[in-house]
Amino acid sequence: MKLCTLDNDFTGATFVINTFSDHAARRHSKSCPVRGGRPMPQPRPRGKQKQSCDSCARSKRACNQGRPCEGCQLNNIPCTYFRSTGSNDGPQSSQVIQDLGSSIQPLQDTAPTHFDQASNNATASGIPSQDPRMQFDFLLHYTKPGRETLLDFFGTSTACSLSTPIVSTSISSSLMPNSSLLTFPGELEDIMQSNALPILDDYVWDGEVNTLPINSSLRNSSQLEGRLQELISKLSVTHNRLSELCDGDLPPFSEETKTVLFTVPNLIDFTRLFFDHWYPNCPIIHQPTYNLETVSLPLLLAIFLFGAGYSSPRDTAGLASECGALCEEFVFENEELKEILRSNQYSEKLTSLQVIQAAFLASVLRNWQNGQLARKNMRNRRYCDVVNSARALGYNSSRNMYATGVFPFNWQGYIEAEARVRVMTLIYLVDCHYTLFNKYPPRLTVAEMVGDMPSSEEAYAATDALLCEGYLLGTNEEPRASLATSVEWLMGDEWNPVHHYGLTTLSLFTSLNALNTTIFQLKATSLWVYNSARIVRALDRWKILWDNYLKQVGPDFARSGFFKNSLEFWQLTKLLLKIEGNTGQTCLSGKVEIISDSMTEINALMDKFQGVTIS
Repeated sequence: MKLCTLDNDFTGATFVINTFSDHAARRHSKSCPVRGGRPMPQPRPRGKQKQSCDSCARSKRACNQGRPCEGCQLNNIPCTYFRSTGSNDGPQSSQVIQDLGSSIQPLQDTAPTHFDQASNNATASGIPSQDPRMQFDFLLHYTKPGRETLLDFFGTSTACSLSTPIVSTSISSSLMPNSSLLTFPGELEDIMQSNALPILDDYVWDGEVNTLPINSSLRNSSQLEGRLQELISKLSVTHNRLSELCDGDLPPFSEETKTVLFTVPNLIDFTRLFFDHWYPNCPIIHQPTYNLETVSLPLLLAIFLFGAGYSSPRDTAGLASECGALCEEFVFENEELKEILRSNQYSEKLTSLQVIQAAFLASVLRNWQNGQLARKNMRNRRYCDVVNSARALGYNSSRNMYATGVFPFNWQGYIEAEARVRVMTLIYLVDCHYTLFNKYPPRLTVAEMVGDMPSSEEAYAATDALLCEGYLLGTNEEPRASLATSVEWLMGDEWNPVHHYGLTTLSLFTSLNALNTTIFQLKATSLWVYNSARIVRALDRWKILWDNYLKQVGPDFARSGFFKNSLEFWQLTKLLLKIEGNTGQTCLSGKVEIISDSMTEINALMDKFQGVTIS
């Protein structure tokens, strides 16, 4: 027996039926004694169930089938996914695209979609659409004129945290060094591994405020309060020194900043916001063992200000932005960093890694948070220090022997080696960014990048030694080819995709950026004409690797930051090469390329060819 459950809340009768179709429901409703004056159920549409809303279907973008879907929500239009028929969306006009060659084909009856927030154009599982037409959702947002803050450029993470893994055993204290920054106090670890902190969720996310209890003793920690007072004291000295060097446009380090921004609850909350929202774009800090009580003050400050940037619209976001120049001076005038840059043969110390991490994060924060003048200063001055210090420590040739079984596994050794590999990879990527978007000559060459590529994110995110080793063994980690070797394979005469072992979203994104840098360097010489065919072939090979990789990714792919938009960067590279090939120009304007802070021109180009198919 089944309960007679009809559409329009038509319920009441029971009868024997194996398959309760809409036709049976309509027939039954004609004589049902409890129907009353209610209308008959409407017939259901025939055929395959809808897989996308009308707007997503028209735009040929993947629909995540939400309530509403992500695309409609970001575009502020009605979503029709759960409607069986009809749509209120009017027809969109087609765009006339200038024919630039046989491999670029105009798209009919499809209008480009412009998001007001960063979007990965992903399905429910976070995997980008494989539509052959160019879709620049993230890059159009990123390059849109008027961007000035991290939230403007990158938006917030759509996946707030990794799922908490099952801890196989408690962390052995023998694995942790006595002087490490690398362990949370127990109660803080519980907070940082939970889903969300309640203090700022209502500002960053639109969902309901989480009611997770916060350990009151931690928020009143005398040790953390002492660290903040030490930091405030040192920042005051730095501000006084910086004031003597500036022309009066340095924001004050006011009492409001000291008492409202630099508090223990903010330190906890903003650190969490850093890992929730910025870490996916910059996975260089080992979150499970990050310790607020022992981390170096420059690194603590950089991470703290990053997280504060995501506290908008609270006043703390504006106060943190005003501390940008102060953070830069505090980090880059660090004595150990200056010693690394001065010395011809510097012997790495236990604290050197944190110095490099802090300098890198401070440069990124200033570049994407403090406007055009700060970006120019980072490009022309400070980032040279970041590159040179990492090069002086040999990070460009760093290997993680613990990830491949060359050395007996040691969790602390793995963490430190992997952190070096990752920070060098991100340093290289920002250098590539300056080259692609600002036409700045690269400071690092592909040939220099002879160290390991990053290992799997699952292993790096593991919360104890056994889990980490298990992930490494479970994925059968083998020695991964260096970036220099990978690019050499992609551009070689003979090619076997099997050689590219242990690919990750980050490593594929890095390889693509290496090809972009190679293009820039070849065009600066007379060698481009002899290597253009190799570059095009290498890009096609990269696309094969990317497509095969997407077939194997899991749910954590959505946690890959903007690296998951690698296909957009590939499409942009192909588009630039196609335009230059058809017009005979070496750049968009046909003139000699000069360093520029503006991305307006490249934004207009992507907007023009959004939705066009390119081979």
